[in-house]
Amino acid sequence: MIRLVALVSFLVSFLNYSTNATQSTRESPVCIVGAGPSGLAAAHELESKGYSVVIFERQAEVGGKCQAYYDGPDGTLFHPLGAIVLSNATYVQTLPIAVAAGVTFFPATGITDGWNYPPLSLPIDPYTTVNITPTPAPTSAQIALLQEELARYVAFWQTEFVPFAAIRYTVE
Repeated sequence: MIRLVALVSFLVSFLNYSTNATQSTRESPVCIVGAGPSGLAAAHELESKGYSVVIFERQAEVGGKCQAYYDGPDGTLFHPLGAIVLSNATYVQTLPIAVAAGVTFFPATGITDGWNYPPLSLPIDPYTTVNITPTPAPTSAQIALLQEELARYVAFWQTEFVPFAAIRYTVE
């Protein structure tokens, strides 16, 4: 219980500091653990508000579980290891961040029935209407290819990412 009170006290003092801080008094950086999509988005938002940010990442590359993997005989067979999905609820907010970061954007590439999200001009108003269209259902040949790819993906995931997927907090 003492730890919880100490944590709450720390958070309250941090919130009071951050809401009253001016650009000149923000000397200590905000530390973010993990350079996955959430960590990078948090860093982007904090920096846009004038905070200094330091990101700690265990892996050699950013992206978290959304990194890509290449294999095949010549190393050019692309596997996206994780989904960055633009939904109706997040499309308007996500696209500007991806474009500002220089991320290549591929709308509606894949073998699934779903929706086509058209590329938009920036800046995007939060009330922009986005006209989406249904994509056709996959063929049986596409489904077979997807099932084969998923088996390879699961095997790769089990060996490369499962060791890093568990929360490593100890229970006292």
